[in-house]
This record gives sequence, C-alpha cells and structure tokens, in this order.
Amino acid sequence: MTGGYFSNQLLEGARNCVIGCGKVEKSSNVLILNLIGDPNDIVDDQVVHALATVAQEAGARVSILSTAAMEKGWWDEVPPIVIGAFLAADVVINNTYAIGRPLRTVRDAVVRKGIVNVGSKARTASILSSEWARFPFQLSDEISKRTGDFIDQGGTWRVVAPNGTDISGKIGPAPSKGRGARKYGEYSGGKAYRPFPVAFFPVVSSLEANGIIVSEYVPPWEARHLGVPELRFTSPMKIIVENNRMVRFEGGFEAQRFHKFYESLVPHLGEDAWNMNGWHAGTHPRGRVYEAPNRYPDVWHAGYHANPRVMHFHLGGSQAKEYDYPYMWEISCHVEGATIYIDDNKLYDAGHLTLLDLEETRKLAAQYGDPDRLLNQVPLFD
Repeated sequence: MTGGYFSNQLLEGARNCVIGCGKVEKSSNVLILNLIGDPNDIVDDQVVHALATVAQEAGARVSILSTAAMEKGWWDEVPPIVIGAFLAADVVINNTYAIGRPLRTVRDAVVRKGIVNVGSKARTASILSSEWARFPFQLSDEISKRTGDFIDQGGTWRVVAPNGTDISGKIGPAPSKGRGARKYGEYSGGKAYRPFPVAFFPVVSSLEANGIIVSEYVPPWEARHLGVPELRFTSPMKIIVENNRMVRFEGGFEAQRFHKFYESLVPHLGEDAWNMNGWHAGTHPRGRVYEAPNRYPDVWHAGYHANPRVMHFHLGGSQAKEYDYPYMWEISCHVEGATIYIDDNKLYDAGHLTLLDLEETRKLAAQYGDPDRLLNQVPLFD
C-alpha cells in the first residue's frame, strides 16, 4: 500500500461500514479488531487503514488491535486484553470470524453493555470496494426489515428445495434474550450487533417442526471444528426432524460427526441440544461470491451467506435461552435454491426474494438510485 491513497470505491465501502452501519460520530471510541496469523481469516491492511481514516474523518478516537489467531475459533477463549479493549469501545469494527457473538463474553459485551459490534465481512479490498459493500446500508437494512415484517405477519413456515429438503413448522416468537430481537422486522442499524453488509433477518424460531433437511455444506469454521470437509460433504446428509427435535442423521461420516457434536452438548444444554433451533436466509440482492472457495473458504462463505439464493437452518439450542456454556452451541446447515412459504405465501421462490419485485420496494430503492440495478438479484457466481 502506498501512503494513505485509496480508490473511491474502497472509501465508499469504508464509509458505508463505519458511518452508515456503525453510525460512528465525533468523539466515538472506535476499536478496529483484527486477527493475524490465521490463514483462513484474511484482513487486508488497506482495509484496516481505510476504515481508520474514515472514522478519524468523522472525529472519532480510533484504536487498532490485532491479536494472534484463536486455535479453535468460536470454541476457544478470547484473550482478556481483547475483551478489555472491546469493553472500552463505543463501536467495534470486528474484522474477525472467531471473536463473535457465539462466544458468551462477546455476547455479554454486546447485548448487556450495548457496545456496537459491526460484524464486517468486507475484509479484503476487493469486497470492501464491491457493489455488495457499497450498496446503501439504509436500503439493505430496510429490505431485511421488511422481510422480517412479512414473517411477523405469519403463523407457519415451510421450506422446500430441489435437494430433497421438505420441512415445516410454526413460527415461534422472536427471541428477547441473548441477541436482543423482539420481532423479526427490526433494523440492524438500531441494534448492538450489526452485520455488514446487511445480509439477513433475525433467525426465525421454530416450533413443532417436522420433515427432512438435506444439506452438504456448513460454514468452513464449523466444518473445521466438526472435522468434516470445508467445501462440500462427501455425500448429502439427511437430518430427520420430528416435533422440533433432530432424531436421526443419515449420510456419510459427516452424520456421525454431527451426532457426536450434539451428544457433547447434552451435558451443557440438556435435551435442547437436539432442538431444531430455527432458520433464516440471505436478503442482499448484490451479495455474491468474490473468492474461489478452495482458496479462501471463509472469505468465499461471506458472500455465499448473504445471497437470497442461500438459506440455512440453525441446529441445536434455542435462540430464546442463555445457557451455562461459553461457546458456540449451534451448527448451520445450508440449502440452496429453496422455496420458503410463510403460511401459504412465497417469501422466497426457488431462491429469489419475492419482496424485491414489489412496487413499494422499487419506490424505496429509487430514493438511492436505479431500482433496476439495485434490486437485480445477482447470481452466486459469475
């Protein structure tokens, strides 16, 4: 990097993150948190400098903390110095996967202390400069909020996908504990935890679910902990759900790994370990994959997770409870191209977010630019 020179696109993405999402202002104490030495968690120096420059332009007091990689990710202890710095900040631009909400110490800092945690997925210059990161934060937040509003009006859900997934249940109440949500239609910009770029709505709590989930992919950091392939399973795995409980895993050795993981949670979560927790899906029309999956799986997953074509189930534990367990208690199983019904209405149609087609959404987008461009849902890959 040469001096303090940045492309206009990179600065636009940085301002969207720091000002649009983080709402950093004069005298804010801002911590930019990074990991070093982790080959899976790529953070460009240029990104860190651009974020710091934008925050300083806003009059904030900026500190940058880079800590050594955590060996087990979400299933590890956060260094106490990092937590001390986290607690001293008003806003944390969190450029890490490992130091996130699944860790109880971080949840306590975010939910109970109200410290704003901007969980940034735009950690490379190419992503922070992309249409995804430069997409107006307020617009993406409104799309996610309206998707949640649609769910708030329903009573049942069903997910059907080409891979054989077919499962349905009742919509449980939005959790008021742990993550702070009270309804599904909420603005990320008004909560302590703010994913950037906005990519989804709060996890829909599941009740009385029955059916089959078929998946062959979990996030790479979860795959490493489970000891399964980071990109695709050796064969699709079936999860049989009866009365909201995972009763059987079928497939290759991945099914055995899953069963072993949930057995290990029983001493901490009790029978909730086997709970069909809930689900949510991507909402960002410009979210897409920017890296080859076999090169940087974690960076690849960031765009994959955001695209409406991808939904995933949260399996294990409950969104509404806080357990005497300091680490991650759920696994996310992904499904592509799903049709999602709320009552009898399609919220997603073969992986397309139907709200993007509504005239009222187009009128909203027109306040920020050309709705044909902004709301055109991009494919996952080129």
